[in-house]
Order: sequence, then C-alpha cells, then structure tokens
Amino acid sequence: NTYSTSPASAGQEIWIKAKAHSVEIFDEDYHSITNHKRLYGKNLESMNWFPYLTILAKRPNALKYSGFYQELPNPWQDYLDSCDYDDKKKSLNILIKILKEKDMATATQSLEDCVLNGRANPDSILLSYYRLTQEDMNESFALPSSTVKLTEYTPDLTSYDLLLRGGEVR
Repeated sequence: NTYSTSPASAGQEIWIKAKAHSVEIFDEDYHSITNHKRLYGKNLESMNWFPYLTILAKRPNALKYSGFYQELPNPWQDYLDSCDYDDKKKSLNILIKILKEKDMATATQSLEDCVLNGRANPDSILLSYYRLTQEDMNESFALPSSTVKLTEYTPDLTSYDLLLRGGEVR
C-alpha cells in the first residue's frame, strides 16, 4: 500500500511505525511527519493532503489537477471554480487555517452559510467561520462599586423645534 508523507521529505529515507489501526511516518531523525489510518488490502493509497495545501495555495491554478480537488466537498469545488486567481489563493489559505483549527465539515458549513447569504468571498468565509466557532459570552460583568452612577439625561430640543418652524428662540 502507499501512504503519503510531506513535500519536505520527498526523496529522503523515512521510517514507518505500523500499528493495528494506524500508520505513523517518521523522518530520518525519528520525528513524526504524518499519521494515516491503516489500509488493509493490496495496492491501496492513503493521501494526507494537509502538508501539500500550502504549496497548492501558492499555485492555486494547479489545484484542479490535484487529487485533493477531487476529495473536496461539492460546495468547495463549485466556489473555487467561480473564483479568480487572487480569491482562490486567499480562499485556500483560509481553508488551510480552518483545517488546522477544526475540520472540513466546519469549513463547508462556513462556506454554505456565505453562499446562502449571497456573500461568498474569502473574507466572508473567514467571518462565518469565526461566527460558527466563537464561544458565547454568557458571563455577566459586575461593575466595581467605585463606578460613578449617572442620572438619566433628557435633552430639551424645543428651541430647535421653534427654529425649524420659523419661530424666534429666546
């Protein structure tokens, strides 16, 4: 079977630690590069695209020819097809940020919310992501007792009313 590593380890010797349900790949100095679910069968392939996304973000037009594009959910494929070069680049960087912090389901939900509101662009996707993931602030804030209490002030606008009516102000 074939397991992906990372662009930095291309052409270098690697070490594999195969467990019952996972395969961990290490570099020459035994630092972990990536993890995969273990494949059972013959000639199967497990590709972890995350290490390659930063390279794809630098060359967004190559995205369509990658296997990662085929694995993207349909909303992301449709959105990226409609983007120009700069928006595609920004959107891929935002997708990388979301995938570092959360998962593809959250990224897709953020995009779908933007599409429903008619504002699908890189900035609105990021804002939608923050809105989905921010924690509610249900805490009540107590003001210190030294805070000065202000009495309610109601402005007297009758003089302005008189001016607008053409009257004379005293």
